[in-house]
Amino acid sequence: MKILEQGCIYDATKSTNTKRTCCCTSFRLLSSGKILASFRLGSNKDSADGNCLVAESVDWGKNWTIISDGFETALDSIAGEIRVAELSEM
Repeated sequence: MKILEQGCIYDATKSTNTKRTCCCTSFRLLSSGKILASFRLGSNKDSADGNCLVAESVDWGKNWTIISDGFETALDSIAGEIRVAELSEM
């Protein structure tokens, strides 16, 4: 792997306490040329308040747009969390 450029997808220092820790990153290059990135946000790495954010880049990672800032975390009215959002292309 060769790193061509570096940048920031999400600046956690500007977020609330429940979205200050990022981990479990996944990237996917789509056939359209878009890049998707997902990662878990929470108050800490193993907190029960985690959810996953999905971001998109249309310029090879120079700029990013948040396209999903979380998923439904309750199932049958029972609260939970999203630990990982692996990405794939249909």
